[in-house]
Amino acid sequence: MGQQVDVFDGTVSKGQPTADPITGIWTLKVSNLSIEHHSFTAVALYGSEQPSRSWSFTVIGAVSGYENWDRENSQYFNVNIPVRFNSGLIVLVRETDARFVRPQVSNHGAGAPFGAKTLVATFYSVVRLSFDGYARKIRLLYNSWNNVNSKIVFYGVNGNPITTTLLPSGEVYRSGYADCNTGELIDYFEVVVGGQVNNYQGSVFIDEISWSS
Repeated sequence: MGQQVDVFDGTVSKGQPTADPITGIWTLKVSNLSIEHHSFTAVALYGSEQPSRSWSFTVIGAVSGYENWDRENSQYFNVNIPVRFNSGLIVLVRETDARFVRPQVSNHGAGAPFGAKTLVATFYSVVRLSFDGYARKIRLLYNSWNNVNSKIVFYGVNGNPITTTLLPSGEVYRSGYADCNTGELIDYFEVVVGGQVNNYQGSVFIDEISWSS
């Protein structure tokens, strides 16, 4: 009779298959894995119970979507309270400055050269945008006004930055596209807004977000 091993996903046992007594090969079917990073090891249930090398992989959910805020309600965001939109996009304000207007979805089209309703990331704020699953391509339209040291950072599944788009500084509206299309899995991206140029409360406007696997 073959020997048994205990197969772990992280610290959770997924089963104890028995190895073939001749070849020493064992198999185990594992289903219903969550959409996240996994690390499997096998621990011998005999001898000194040595563990194997880990085998790591990421289960991804196929995601695609588009958000331009036109069908969403205007609202202000509170820090560390995620808000899910009909498109599947999730907005989480990680940081903001109480001296200024909070990040929001609102009608700010009067002076902006695109959509009447946009996501507005205000001074000294960090706004995270994510979705259920991972994307490989993201494109969005930004409009930067009256701020400095602002950027959009795209992050991978391990929380490491993939690409960064530095936004133009100055007192006038400057628009452009931020893209992440390196082939790596994208977990989320953050809009980081720096300081103001003058006494007006400028912002970074985000619109026309598209993502796909």
